[in-house]
Amino acid sequence: MEVLVVGTGLLLTRVFFHSWLLEFQIGPLPAAHLAAKMLTGFVYAVMAGCITAALGRKPEAPTMLGALMLGMGIGTLLMNRGNQPLWYAIVVPIVGAITATFSGYAWLGRTERQ
Repeated sequence: MEVLVVGTGLLLTRVFFHSWLLEFQIGPLPAAHLAAKMLTGFVYAVMAGCITAALGRKPEAPTMLGALMLGMGIGTLLMNRGNQPLWYAIVVPIVGAITATFSGYAWLGRTERQ
């Protein structure tokens, strides 16, 4: 899954900045780039929640994943101060954690009914 996430990030960098690596940034990131990263992040959060629930098979697994995503988001916010818009750095981890947790619960509910 990590290969898929990194590959998507490189592809988005290539599409929006015409370079495979974002070596330096001139000005703010384009809104389309942020929207594309949020959309792909949402899809990967759903996948992560379902995979975590399938492997953990307990309600605590998606909850722990959501808490881990929030913690990583706070760390990223502190490390990347000024490189990302503040709203983006706050919204992405919160939405990602909620999405992963609820998709994991949905996966557990679906497998319990079978």
